[in-house]
Amino acid sequence: IPGNAWIESPHFAFTSTIAVPDPTDIKYTVADYTPTFSGRGVTGATILIKKQGGAEAAPDATVRDSQWTSKSAQVWGPMLSQNVDLKQQINGQSSANWIRLIVTIAPLAPVITAVTQNGLSPDITGTCWPGAVVDLVYSDRPVVHKPVQTNGNWAFRRTEPFAYGVRHTVTVTQLAGGQQSPSASSTFDVQPQVPTPLITEPLSESQVGRDLKVKGTQGMAGATMQLRDAARDVPLGAPLTLLSAGDWEIELKGLEFRAYTIDAQQTFQTYPSLRSEYRGFTVALMPPLFTVPTPEADLPRTATLSGTGIANGRIFVWLD
Repeated sequence: IPGNAWIESPHFAFTSTIAVPDPTDIKYTVADYTPTFSGRGVTGATILIKKQGGAEAAPDATVRDSQWTSKSAQVWGPMLSQNVDLKQQINGQSSANWIRLIVTIAPLAPVITAVTQNGLSPDITGTCWPGAVVDLVYSDRPVVHKPVQTNGNWAFRRTEPFAYGVRHTVTVTQLAGGQQSPSASSTFDVQPQVPTPLITEPLSESQVGRDLKVKGTQGMAGATMQLRDAARDVPLGAPLTLLSAGDWEIELKGLEFRAYTIDAQQTFQTYPSLRSEYRGFTVALMPPLFTVPTPEADLPRTATLSGTGIANGRIFVWLD
């Protein structure tokens, strides 16, 4: 070629096809049993996310700045293994392969919603995944209980009473989707059932002397019984320690001449009962009583009459 000059050849035209790559860095996270998928792809492409069999696993995602994410529109729930297939499309072309992702969702710990006092064994209630099998264990026994579960709500109460004065723990787990959940726990204690005392004497609205015995029932062995002047909200008489269950009596002396309204309460260790119903009576100057003569008795013409009355009182005797 003279002068080493360049000579331009005729143009050669051809068509090439650029394959769409598979999406990469695919992963998923789970919150409240709902998965969110993410990964990398070709900017502008659409990521298809399908369950095995073709059902939508999550809405199609658009790749922006090489990144994409898509959250499922449905709650999936606990599951051991769910196959999810993904590929990307752009300009009418698709990546060559469906990329398989295996999704596992572990069950969350069941929820203990309430521990409600019910004597010496509380009512335990909570929630779980519907259809799950709930296991419940108390700290004082290694026995596994199976609470009744209905539509994700469960409840249980043990028939065996718990010791009072001791802190107890209840622990629950659930089996769902072929997997055991983490545990949830709650602590509780119980109170002994201290019965409400009942006042039987004096009779309601009766008149009594300054010295009387207040009697009642439904006492608890080992408890301390205390009367109260309810109108003045002050203790009435000394407290009484009950040696046995059932009937009890407290002696009162030198009461004022006035109307009284009293009630009773017993305390076992540090656990008080409810107060009894009110009992109203009036302390009045009562008539003296004869001891001699006895009713229908015969007396000599000269005899000494005797009886009982209030201390320092003056007795007047009439021949009727």
